[in-house]
Amino acid sequence: MNKQTATKNLDEIITKVEGARLRISEHHIVKIIGISKYSTVDDIKTLYEAGQRAFGENKVQDLRDKSKALDELPIEWHFVGTLQKNKINNLIDLNPTLVHSLDSLELAIELNKRLVEKNKKLSWLRA
Repeated sequence: MNKQTATKNLDEIITKVEGARLRISEHHIVKIIGISKYSTVDDIKTLYEAGQRAFGENKVQDLRDKSKALDELPIEWHFVGTLQKNKINNLIDLNPTLVHSLDSLELAIELNKRLVEKNKKLSWLRA
């Protein structure tokens, strides 16, 4: 993917999302999260250079690898996948901007316990 194509595609998406937002309300704020599940580090960098600032990963290991490879960029990382209990500490250490999902009360309790132990907080999006 080259920067010109990325910029054109991103502009088209922003135009569509903004048009839909304005049809609903002028007061709502919408953020586009680029899900980078199948994207390479170079693809993410190209989209960043085109103006995209928030990216989401659905696997903790991929989030770790891509965020480390792109550490020089102030990317807003989101976790959008199903969290496994054995990956909680790894996710907490990555400090994602937002976690979009939890699928059980047991997992939420365990996550909260480990956050308290590490004296950290995470943001959540409830669907």
